[in-house]
Amino acid sequence: MRGIEPRLTLYVYKITYELYSSRLQFTNKKAAVLNSGF
Repeated sequence: MRGIEPRLTLYVYKITYELYSSRLQFTNKKAAVLNSGF
């Protein structure tokens, strides 16, 4: 159990980071589209 815990935490962290970064990229794209629209 002790050996699997850090790996699980790292996995969860990686998913969270990927979701967060893709959300940031999506927001930046949306902002760029809005800015170019005006």
